[in-house]
Amino acid sequence: MFLRNRIVLAGALLVFVSSAAWGFRAARTQKKNEVMRADLKRLASAINRDFYKIREEVERVALYAAGLYDDQVKADLLAKVDVTKYQLAGNGVFYKPQNDERFC
Repeated sequence: MFLRNRIVLAGALLVFVSSAAWGFRAARTQKKNEVMRADLKRLASAINRDFYKIREEVERVALYAAGLYDDQVKADLLAKVDVTKYQLAGNGVFYKPQNDERFC
């Protein structure tokens, strides 16, 4: 009987110690996860700030490029072109047979 009580007590003590250790381990893992989440949020915010600058520049360039297709802008640009310097290739593409000296 005495041995049986010791075995039961040892089993109960083992269950208690292992559950306490598991609880400690779970709390430590949860703390690590919270720290990693905070680090990931900071990294995501930094990336978002960096891409904000790029998004602004892309929007500016897109508006400029869209403005080039405006009918009045095209007419103004075409009025400045000397069409005698260009020829039509056999494949339907306009080209300039001789480069301008100032751009070489």
